[in-house]
Amino acid sequence: IPEAAARIAALRAGQVHLVEAVPPLDAEVLGRDPAVRVVSSVQKLACRLYLNGRTKDGYESGGRDGLFVDPKLRLALNHAVDREAIIAKIFHGLALANSSPVASVSYGYAAQPPYPYDPAQSQALLAEAGWKRAGKGLVNANGEALTLQLLLPVKHYGQAFDETVSAVVEMLKAVGVQVTVQTVDFGTLLQTLTKGTLPPNGGFAACRTSNNLDGDDYVRDWASTTLVNWTPYPAELLRLYQSTRRQVDARKRLALLADLQRRVRDWAPVVSLYQEKKAYAHAARVLRFTPTQELNMDFRGVALKR
Repeated sequence: IPEAAARIAALRAGQVHLVEAVPPLDAEVLGRDPAVRVVSSVQKLACRLYLNGRTKDGYESGGRDGLFVDPKLRLALNHAVDREAIIAKIFHGLALANSSPVASVSYGYAAQPPYPYDPAQSQALLAEAGWKRAGKGLVNANGEALTLQLLLPVKHYGQAFDETVSAVVEMLKAVGVQVTVQTVDFGTLLQTLTKGTLPPNGGFAACRTSNNLDGDDYVRDWASTTLVNWTPYPAELLRLYQSTRRQVDARKRLALLADLQRRVRDWAPVVSLYQEKKAYAHAARVLRFTPTQELNMDFRGVALKR
C-alpha cells in the first residue's frame, strides 16, 4: 500500500496487522490508540544537503570552481541549521542529529560533537570566508552574491524530508544565503548528478543509506568522483582514508576511523540534517515484532495472539 494514509486506514480497519514507514505525526497519534502498538528503530538513512565543492576540472563547470570549495563556508551553513527544532517539530522525536559522516548504527561509528545552532557563529565563519553583508544578502570581494540553487527531489523521501528542506532553506536565508529551490523528480536528479551538470552554486537535498555493516561505506563517499561526491577529500584526508583501508589491526583501524570522522566533521563536506528513525505500527495482537536497523523486516518469532 504505497500511501501512508491508506496503510494506516487499513491497519485501523483490521485489514492488515502491521504497517511500516509511519509518518511522525501519525506515529504520535497512533501511539495513543490502545489497539495499536508503535515501535521504531534508528536506520542507516542519513539525510543531507550536498553542495558543489568540486574544483573546475571535476565537473561541467564552464571554467569555474564550485562556490562551496571553502570548508569555512560549509561549516557556516551547518551552524545555521537548528536540528533540534526540526527533530522536535517535524519528526516528533523520530530522528536524531548525527554530525559524524558514519551512521550511528554502523560498525566503526564514533560519536562527534554536534554542530550547535549558532547564527552568530555562522555569520562569523561567513565573514572569515570572505562574505560580507549587503542588504539582506552576502557578497564576496568581487561583489558576487552568495546564492544556492538547490535541487529537491520532492516526495521521494517522504513528507517530513520535504518539510525539513523547506525549514532549512529559511534558516539559510536568515544568515544571508539566497536560496532558490527547484523541485525535480528523482530520475532528473540522478541524471544531473551523473552528467556532472550542477551549476557552480548548485546543491541538492538527498539521503543515503547502506547495505554494508561497516562505516567504510560512508567515509568512502568523498574518496572518488561518484554521484554524491561533490566535495572531494583534500590530499591529507584522502591519505587518512586510505590508511583506514590498509590497516588490518582491528583496534588500530577503529582509531583511524574515529580520527577520520572527527576531521570530516570539522571539514564539513555536507550540511548534515538528520538520521532517520523508522516507525512501524501494528495491531496489539501482533507479538514479539522488533524492527531492525536494516532495510528489511525480520518476522522470525513473530506471532498473532488469538
